[in-house]
Amino acid sequence: MTDEWFAARVRAPALEAALRGAGTHSALLLPVTLHGITYGLLLLARGGSRAPFTAADLPRARLVTDLLAGALRTERSVQSVQQQLRERERVEHELRASVRREARRAAEFSAIMEAVPIGVFLAYDRECRVIRGNSTAYRLIRAERHGNASMSAPEGERVIQAVIREAGRVLRADELPMQRAARDGTVTRNAEQEFTFPDGTTAHMLVNCVPLLDEHGVPRGAVAAMLDVTRLKETEHELLAHRERLEHLVEERTTELTRSLARLREVERIATIGTLAAGLGHDLSNLLLPLRLRLESLLEQDLPRGAKADVRALAKTEEYLRRLAQALRLLAANPDPARERGVHVDLAAWWQDSRPLLRDAVPKGVALAARIPADLPAVAISTAGLTQAVLNLVQNAGRAAKDVPGARVVVWADHDVARQRIRVGVSDNGAGLPPEVLAQCFEPFFTTQKREFSTGLGLAVVRALAHRAGGEVTVESEPGHGATFTLLLPVHVQGPLAPATARSTCFTITDPRKRALVLGLLGRQGLAAQPHEAAAVPDSAIWITDAGVAPERLEAFVAQDPGRMAIVLDAASPPSASPQVRAVSSRDVAFLRTLLASPGAPPAP
Repeated sequence: MTDEWFAARVRAPALEAALRGAGTHSALLLPVTLHGITYGLLLLARGGSRAPFTAADLPRARLVTDLLAGALRTERSVQSVQQQLRERERVEHELRASVRREARRAAEFSAIMEAVPIGVFLAYDRECRVIRGNSTAYRLIRAERHGNASMSAPEGERVIQAVIREAGRVLRADELPMQRAARDGTVTRNAEQEFTFPDGTTAHMLVNCVPLLDEHGVPRGAVAAMLDVTRLKETEHELLAHRERLEHLVEERTTELTRSLARLREVERIATIGTLAAGLGHDLSNLLLPLRLRLESLLEQDLPRGAKADVRALAKTEEYLRRLAQALRLLAANPDPARERGVHVDLAAWWQDSRPLLRDAVPKGVALAARIPADLPAVAISTAGLTQAVLNLVQNAGRAAKDVPGARVVVWADHDVARQRIRVGVSDNGAGLPPEVLAQCFEPFFTTQKREFSTGLGLAVVRALAHRAGGEVTVESEPGHGATFTLLLPVHVQGPLAPATARSTCFTITDPRKRALVLGLLGRQGLAAQPHEAAAVPDSAIWITDAGVAPERLEAFVAQDPGRMAIVLDAASPPSASPQVRAVSSRDVAFLRTLLASPGAPPAP
């Protein structure tokens, strides 16, 4: 290689200088190429006495470059393979790490699915042929765990056997929320469905459902969440029933309050009437006593026939007014249960004693009969109170039935064991009472009879007597089928006997005529009485006196026992404010007899 050729081939002054400095006088620089790929340059140098390179050296140099290019290619291929292996190992490591991460995530998702208290269902195909769920889901549908929960599954694979209804209609498989969501992307929110299982039981479910979408937004499956709201529905029904019961109770209480207000107004009205009746009865008695005395005196005189008829008419009017005054006093009587304690009547014996009186109370042509068993318990009411109540009822029944063929009045009694009441009734076969009369027949002064026959207080007195005995009175009637009035009275309960002194009677009366009257009345009632000095307070139940006993002694007598009673005959004024001290006219024999017949509960004057 000449200097000119070298200079022409080498255009790198620094390389040339380096070669010459190394003693090189001839160099050959060849590219290392194989199949058109250059792998580098090969520099061949000669120095010293060696001959320079010539064109003849080129084939051998080319052979060397080819061998060198093959070696370089082989090495590079090995490096590439090694690089690929290293890359593959890296990818495999990352893939294994990804698999482990996905496994952990799958385990976490599975744990979450098992932990949530609702049923979750998943379907990964658009037809929802296979649906899986968590354990809560299978428990809600009462199916085997890990089975196919799809209603669209083949019959042999289907594990759910429930009938599903929504708004009362049975749903087909293609109408279920998951099938619709996977098919056309329908989203379901808070759908209430009823599951009916083969054993006949039902459960209410709240269902939400959304579609699963692929990368193009096309439904590829569905996911559903289900919550059992059976207990909630039952609670709702219970609350609804409770609300209805409350509304019913409020309505009942409102009705009861309205009735109570009406009864309160009636009580206030009756109280006013009672006050008026008490005053009116007292004033009538005071006015009628001198009138009766004068009429009796006139009747004993030799009067002209016309005058005597007029006096008898006046006497009849006075008798009506006296009965009215007596009824008013009974109507105004204040019930006192303490005074009724121990008072009782044997109904069978009472009927035998009262039958003549009751027989005279019905008009001629009206039959009077009785159905009173002999073994009835005693009834807790005074003899006088029972007699007066039944007498009023018998009189009314007789008047109602007198114009009916085969007119009949029946006095009956029986034992209401369940309520511990004795029922004493009066029935007739008269014309009956219309509804408007039934509604007000017990009101004071109401009457359907002519005023010359009735005071309008008979049934009001009956009710007052029943209430005073702790009972009540009812009426049943239909027009054309007669009427039945029933006294519901308490059964007498035998208590311990009181001391003999508590049932005794004494008297302090200076007037012989009055003393004979009192002793005669007491004898008829089966009572004995002992005389007592006015200066001392006796130890007895009843003290009958005249105006000669000081009022303070009377008050001291009754103050010792609420069951005591003092009767003062013909007092000019009330001797005491105590209700246990009674001022009675000796001429008012009927009222005095009533007091002595029922000393435990005397009617108010």
